Amino acid sequence: MKAFAALCRNDQVEDTGPWKLRIVGPHEISQGGDGAAYLGQLRTLAVPLGSRCEFVGPVFDQEELVREYQSSSIFVYPSLAEFGETLGVAPLEAMAAGCAVVVSNLPCFGDYLKDEVTGVTFDHRSANADDSLAGQLRRLMADGQRLERIAKAGHRAAREFAVDVIAKRMLGDFAALLAEDAEHPVYKPQGRVPRL
Repeated sequence: MKAFAALCRNDQVEDTGPWKLRIVGPHEISQGGDGAAYLGQLRTLAVPLGSRCEFVGPVFDQEELVREYQSSSIFVYPSLAEFGETLGVAPLEAMAAGCAVVVSNLPCFGDYLKDEVTGVTFDHRSANADDSLAGQLRRLMADGQRLERIAKAGHRAAREFAVDVIAKRMLGDFAALLAEDAEHPVYKPQGRVPRL
């Protein structure tokens, strides 16, 4: 929010088209959000943006969520969860839908995102994290060819995480483990096994 607001305040996105910020997701704690007070803080930050910022709310319908992704050019996932993130499915879903993705520089995203190739990272640990994110957004908004190149590469990378591709890999792994067990049988004790 602050990064986009800085770009608008400095008229750095005016010449790159009618960019809007859409905040999609729940605010209710029971749904995974940070609560009404946090939503209030975001709405206060959004006041200077006027119609350039929309609060969509939660989207639980899969088809509707896909439409949200497909109607977006850039997807931003500025996670601060140094130790709480796992794979980070939302950026991967956005890549699959054709968005250029911007994420925090967290190791978990390295499983599928290569900086400046399949997506873009920013330094969320920096004292000027908002400026770091704004810089990445500015470069994507101002360079349509870069945005398209990164979005297409991200889309190709996301295909490697499709259910059928992952299922084939897992079946291959299981087959390899079974073959290894056949070559090196596991010792099984005879008789009664003591219990703790």
